[in-house]
Amino acid sequence: YGEGIMHYDGQKFTQYTEDDGLANNTVLSLEGTEDGSIWVASYGGISRFKNGKFSNYSIQDGLPNNGALDILQANDGHLWVATFGGLARFNNGKFEAITAQDGLPDEVCYFIEQDERGIFWIGTNKGIIRFNYEAYSAANEPESSQIFKLITQDQGIIANEMNAGASFKD
Repeated sequence: YGEGIMHYDGQKFTQYTEDDGLANNTVLSLEGTEDGSIWVASYGGISRFKNGKFSNYSIQDGLPNNGALDILQANDGHLWVATFGGLARFNNGKFEAITAQDGLPDEVCYFIEQDERGIFWIGTNKGIIRFNYEAYSAANEPESSQIFKLITQDQGIIANEMNAGASFKD
């Protein structure tokens, strides 16, 4: 924790840190993509490691918060990030933020998963959010009950507050 990332090439380990261009040494999630990139979620934003070099993305690039807790490549290939300030979708070289102003029931997003139907599941400190991005992106006047659904202890989950890394897709 707080030591960057380690790469093993089959023979030796190489450590990458802020000194090598990583946005922050506190790394919380990694996601590999088909183009050979490794995307890194950290407390300093998002780093993309490709061809031995880092490119970094932050609030200035559309993230709602630099505290990035999870990263996911969605079924359609887009990258999604869960942050302390909401969600972000990577599109055409920039992040598009989705926050409480857009109807998101909670901005502290610890993790993000997607099911086979394309529905996103986001763990927050108020419960789990079921998010229909297709309905969100198609709506002129979003009706949030069809887009965002907050599931809490009232609906049977054990606790309302989730945690980073507390999810997996079966």
